Amino acid sequence: MASDSEQIEALDAAEGYRRQRQAADARKSGAVATTREEYLKWMRDNRATIIEIAKRAGADDGDAEKTADRFLELLENQSDKSEFDDLGAIFLLNSIVDRVETACRKLEVPVRNGVVFGVSRLAGVVASQMPVLKTDTSIIEVTLPFITFCDLISKVLAHTFVDQVNATFDLSPASILGRLNAEPWIVEEWLRVLVSYAMEGTPPAGLGPAPEGRALGVRALLLDAMEVFTIAHEYGHHALKHGITEASISQESPFDEEHEADIFARIVSVAVSQLDPNAPDVFLVSGAGGALILGALDLVARGREMLETGADCPPPRKHHPPVRERIDALDQYDMHVLATRAEEFAGFRMTLLDLFDVVWDAVKPKFEQMHRDGHRPLDNSSGPIDWLPLA
Repeated sequence: MASDSEQIEALDAAEGYRRQRQAADARKSGAVATTREEYLKWMRDNRATIIEIAKRAGADDGDAEKTADRFLELLENQSDKSEFDDLGAIFLLNSIVDRVETACRKLEVPVRNGVVFGVSRLAGVVASQMPVLKTDTSIIEVTLPFITFCDLISKVLAHTFVDQVNATFDLSPASILGRLNAEPWIVEEWLRVLVSYAMEGTPPAGLGPAPEGRALGVRALLLDAMEVFTIAHEYGHHALKHGITEASISQESPFDEEHEADIFARIVSVAVSQLDPNAPDVFLVSGAGGALILGALDLVARGREMLETGADCPPPRKHHPPVRERIDALDQYDMHVLATRAEEFAGFRMTLLDLFDVVWDAVKPKFEQMHRDGHRPLDNSSGPIDWLPLA
């Protein structure tokens, strides 16, 4: 086991390497460096936008200004990263990584010398882990479009899942279909998000309609489950030593490491949910975060493929199993370790995946028409779907 000084030295080396790679990616994408002072000035000058974001996160009119001011204060106290790291994104990632690491300590999972994390300045919906050789550390990065994607999807999912008229949470396909037919603006919001990510790998303009009432609380749970599963998945690659040649030789299938990281994320999600015993969260406990983020990204993949080819069956990737196979693997894990709730959790995850099919049926005609009209995705080497099992 490394000493404290050796661990700090390893993390410092990994952070330096991360910043070098980040700067290279920024040059490739044309991203502009922003100093800490410039970022905070922009935030203060756009305080009204921060207040609106606070309202959409659940603050009422009376508390929104205080929430926005508190957020700005937290950002001002946020430790420095690089000139290409978004302070707000780092604040979010720091919170998620801290919860994941706390869960790992609770589970007594060896995390080696730990991870460094930051924001990739490439386009696309990307979350990644890369081992830093000879340091026993890893780099975990997400793109800004990925963070925004989770936010937008959590909002539109909450609108889709919650019947505001009756204040009910109903996931039956018939109810979802009825809601989409009765409230076509929800379909339009799905299209606004999916078309932008399928075409460009970047979010559309605007914050998205704010959920209200019960949908507001559901939205927070959906967002948290997706973010925790994503970061825990990448952290799992680190903890399980994936990407290190010696540890990968025995892999029988190129899909094994992805399944292992998914199961790691499923275990950690449960542990994270137990950090606050007063706030039970069925999405975290059931491992539904995986079904939610993979199902949403699969919609982007189908949309992109439809625009490119006119069909909605994306080809498989070499190293990532298909979405339903990934969820099936979680089901098999639950069957081995859970005596009573395995079937319940498996059914819940599969219900969520099935509902993405209902959404796709609603938006598919628009993508078909766009293909006929000659609309094609931008040729983006990073792609909007790199976290998915696609070519």
